[in-house]
Amino acid sequence: MGPINTLAAIGYDAKQKAYTFDEFTSTGEHAKGTGTESGDTWTWTFGGEEGGRSFKGRFMLKGISPRLYTFTNELSIDGGPWTKLKEGQATKAK
Repeated sequence: MGPINTLAAIGYDAKQKAYTFDEFTSTGEHAKGTGTESGDTWTWTFGGEEGGRSFKGRFMLKGISPRLYTFTNELSIDGGPWTKLKEGQATKAK
């Protein structure tokens, strides 16, 4: 299948008083979640149903420096254990 490119946008919804997360992939997937901030770590959660199975996901972003972040994306299917989908680091644009 090859590499998958991802674009993520983080925002704040003042009306809902919640952080937002939207992720789009080159495979056509779109994940949308709401988040919280605790210290240097932000956590966004999302959920849904696909193929008759429920799922929950979480995306965690930890600030290492003003421009460097580490991230982890995990998924739980039908209330099962969390499975790590991806992890890595990202550099904030200037």
